[in-house]
This record gives sequence, C-alpha cells and structure tokens, in this order.
Amino acid sequence: ESYTEYMEQIFQSYNDAMGQELLIAAYLSHFSYQNFVREMPISDGFFRCLGRQLELGNALNEICKLAYFQWLSQLEAHTSKQEQQLEDFLQEFLKRRKYFAFYQKLPSRLLRRYHLHDRMILEYRSDSAKRVLIDYCYTAGDKPLDYVEEDMEQMYEGIFVKQFVVFFGEEIPYYIKEESPNRQVITESGHIHPAESVVQGDESYYDLLNGMMVGYHLKDYQTLAQLYGQYLTLRQQTEEEFWPL
Repeated sequence: ESYTEYMEQIFQSYNDAMGQELLIAAYLSHFSYQNFVREMPISDGFFRCLGRQLELGNALNEICKLAYFQWLSQLEAHTSKQEQQLEDFLQEFLKRRKYFAFYQKLPSRLLRRYHLHDRMILEYRSDSAKRVLIDYCYTAGDKPLDYVEEDMEQMYEGIFVKQFVVFFGEEIPYYIKEESPNRQVITESGHIHPAESVVQGDESYYDLLNGMMVGYHLKDYQTLAQLYGQYLTLRQQTEEEFWPL
C-alpha cells in the first residue's frame, strides 16, 4: 500500500514478465478500490490492463469491474468490443439492483434500452458505517410539497445513492444528513433539475408526458396535441395487452 513514483512501470514490467497471478490480482484490486471508492486518479494504462485481463479470459472481481465499467462510461468513443462490455456490465449490475451516478454518462442507446434516461441518480460518499438520510420534496412553480425523509441506499462501501424521476418544470431541493449516536448533522444540500430536452421519436410514458409539459410551457399546442394523441394510443395499446376486457 505504499507509493513510489515508478509503481506503474514496475507493475507493467512484472505483468509483462507473467508474474504471479495472485500479486497481479492484488495490485489491480487495490488500485481499482482507490480509484472507484477513494476517487484516486489513475492513468488509462491501468484500465487497459483490466481490459486485457478480460481479453485473456480472466475473471475480474467486483471492484475491478466497477472501476473498469466507470472508466469505459467516460470514454468519448468506444470500440464494438467496449460497447458490448458496457452493456454486459450494465446488465449484470442492474440485475443486482446496483445503481451509480456514472450510469448517466453511458451512451444514450443504453440509457433508453434499460429505461435509465428518466432517472436522476444522486450519489453521496461517506463512512460506510454511518447511516445516511436524505430529506427532499418536489416543487413545481410556487407549490412545494412536504419534505420526505428516506435512507440513502449503500450501493458499495461508503457510496450511498438515491434515484429520482423528475419531469420538466419540477425541481427537487434536498439536504443530506449523517446520523451518529444521539445526533444528526446536515452535510450537503442542493437542488435537482431535469434535463430540459426531449428526444424526438421516443414513446415511453415518461417521454410523452415530459414532452407534453415542454409543449405546454412553450405554448406549442400543435406538438402538445400530437404527443397527447400518441399518449392515448400507447395507453390503449397497453390496456388491451395487459388488461383485456
């Protein structure tokens, strides 16, 4: 766990010389943890080494997968192999109900295919032994609702998450508290806003409702009527398929 200026070069030399698999796995796990949990910057060469392990058929443990998955999500362009890796990782962690803020950087095709484009994922990092709570409310114009308090779910060691679905015109003020014996301390506050753009051609309930709200706000009644017609059609199709008379 000590650090030397030439640590990466030493590891690369050791890895190229086909060193002991246990030591290689320990190095990759340690620095994947430092990167993903402690947010320590690491060179792209480290992540290419993780990718090489997959190409060799070597399984990665959970922390190595998370670090590599996050790095892939931040690349501006992907090879076909990397695109498949992104989808494989996303499927795996969604099946395990694991959500992280970096998902929002995934390609839009994946966000829509796995119904993540309507989510805002708020992430907070702290001591894994602490209880973390979030108080929030939805507001639309000058009509705030009552605050709701919930536990933030710990997705990985010290990484707490809360998901929101936010429509156009809504705003979610929130504050986060850490609970320790006999007291609670507010450690963070902010506001969550939705993306104020609608991708044409989408037909989910969320997209259509959000599009109608945008159309009404912009007084684009032609688009509003068109989207409302699509919404009614989708609703009818859903009722016929799932609730037949």
